[in-house]
Amino acid sequence: MTALPGAAAVSGSWSADSSRLAFLDQTGALYTVEVASGAVRKLFTATFEPGRPSWSADGRTIALAAIVPYSARYREGLSKILLVDTVTGAGRYVDPLPSRSLQTRGDDGPVWSPDGTRMAFVVASVLWVVDVHPDGTFAGTPRQVTDEVTDAPSWSGDSSTLLYLNNGRLRLVSARGGRPRAVPLQLTWANTAPRGRTVIRAGRLWDGVSRSVTRDADVVVEGHRIVEVTTRSTADGRVVDARDSVPARDPRDLALPLSGLRVRRGRAGARRGDEPVRLFADGDRARVGVLRRGPDLHRQPGDTDAHPVRRGRAPG
Repeated sequence: MTALPGAAAVSGSWSADSSRLAFLDQTGALYTVEVASGAVRKLFTATFEPGRPSWSADGRTIALAAIVPYSARYREGLSKILLVDTVTGAGRYVDPLPSRSLQTRGDDGPVWSPDGTRMAFVVASVLWVVDVHPDGTFAGTPRQVTDEVTDAPSWSGDSSTLLYLNNGRLRLVSARGGRPRAVPLQLTWANTAPRGRTVIRAGRLWDGVSRSVTRDADVVVEGHRIVEVTTRSTADGRVVDARDSVPARDPRDLALPLSGLRVRRGRAGARRGDEPVRLFADGDRARVGVLRRGPDLHRQPGDTDAHPVRRGRAPG
């Protein structure tokens, strides 16, 4: 749908008639894109880490959380409701409550009801609902509808009920308030238990501590543990060709020791014995932990194997 030069599209949100999407780029600017034509329009300039866009029922206004700094010298301020006209691009800020800030700008509203008559948001960790005009301006005083910690509210299709998170639980409450009820979840999970032997053939290997790299090293992984690092292994098993790569210690372990196999956002790691060392990588190689070498990991003019770690890259 989008291909913005040097920009990423995040926090997408459908218009009520499904003809357009609103989204943010990584700087916090607001855009819309027409589904049929693919035409992209920058609607509002970047604000500091704004929230997810929410459409009015008529598609004329987009609401999102945005900070209003106390002064031009500092970013600190109050998180308010920003209403942006999708025709003119003009924006105006609305206080959720007098001199109060939205709880977080990420997923705590504002969220427009599907029928366009109300808006929900979180202030002081509880949920509020307010009647609004078609352009998003308040038509009444916000009403508190929960008295427990509330996050990530969303509306039911008929605009009568709100779903939200409470300390890891899903809860439902009427838009008029009242006693919330739990949504039963029957979810189970288990840690991945890798099996077998993998041999990673690395052109260069960095342990995250030394000032030099080891060349032409084999890393032997049994299950999720590194059992051997040697010049050339005779062990059988699945072989990963990493001769053009630099397996490296997971940078997360340099600050916080973790153990065992971790799979997070497509990455995996293994540790050596009881030492919190993990190799990591992207794509198919992630399961055995190879970091593909990028431009910053190539040798620079004048570098040697004894070069200290600097500028965030591996030595050598």
